[in-house]
Amino acid sequence: MQLLPVLIALGATVLDSSIGGLGGCPFALRATGNIATEDLDYLLNREGIPTGLHHAALAEVAGWLKDKLEMKLSGQLTDAGWPIGMSADPSG
Repeated sequence: MQLLPVLIALGATVLDSSIGGLGGCPFALRATGNIATEDLDYLLNREGIPTGLHHAALAEVAGWLKDKLEMKLSGQLTDAGWPIGMSADPSG
């Protein structure tokens, strides 16, 4: 995740993620999963790159998945929440 700002600066326009960081790789048995969409959204917003995503909705879905799957998700913001002072609403 630390390389994302560099990749964006180099011209990356498509980034792959999944709610709560769910997933992994069937070929890499110890793969921890994907970048959580809610964490990616936070990073991009912090870098001044609007995503148009609604963080409160992402957090709600991640919480629902966590309850349904009865497991901890890898997304950091799933537990921590959206930082105070940053709007969770993409319109402001």
